[in-house]
Amino acid sequence: HAYESFTAITLAYIGINAVIMLFMRLVEKKVQLPGNLGSK
Repeated sequence: HAYESFTAITLAYIGINAVIMLFMRLVEKKVQLPGNLGSK
């Protein structure tokens, strides 16, 4: 089941990254950090 494991790990990785990005945006809005951190 190598393919299934790889798919599950990939989805988990993408999900975790999405959560971290959203969290960082919320923190950035509350703190109002100077500069362009997180913006692309």
